[in-house]
Amino acid sequence: MSAAQVCGVVAEALRMPAMNGYLVAGAILGPGGLHLVQELVQVETLAQLGVSLMLFGLGMELSPGHKLGGVAVGGGALQVVGSMGLGALAALGLGAEARTGAFVGGLLAMSSTSIVVKSLESSSALGTVYGQITVSTLVTQDVFVGVFFALAPLFARKPAVASQGLRP
Repeated sequence: MSAAQVCGVVAEALRMPAMNGYLVAGAILGPGGLHLVQELVQVETLAQLGVSLMLFGLGMELSPGHKLGGVAVGGGALQVVGSMGLGALAALGLGAEARTGAFVGGLLAMSSTSIVVKSLESSSALGTVYGQITVSTLVTQDVFVGVFFALAPLFARKPAVASQGLRP
């Protein structure tokens, strides 16, 4: 946590979002860097708590009765489904399976809500109409992430049935 704070302050001093510093601290201390953090279970638990708190905070920023909510929800859904469709078409064009391309397209459709929200906050644009639409769209995409990962087994390859020469 201290390293994240220090790197966050350094990032802000360099006129970058503090989030970039947090990412750098994790990369340096984690298994891909100095290996100082080896027990990832505790880190994953903190990360899940952080994501939950972030989404709660985003929910506090949104107003459910906002007349632009339909635009954001519809746009977010259209963007995810469109990316999956384009991914499927690209995969077919490359000779791969359509479901593999749809899966990759779905992954590419997801945005980093926390980074975008921090950017909107730093530019004082979170309360604007386009800021509200952007955040609503990102939350819609986050909801799709849950559905997408629940349906992920449908995109997996079916294992080939090995014949063992036995007859029923």
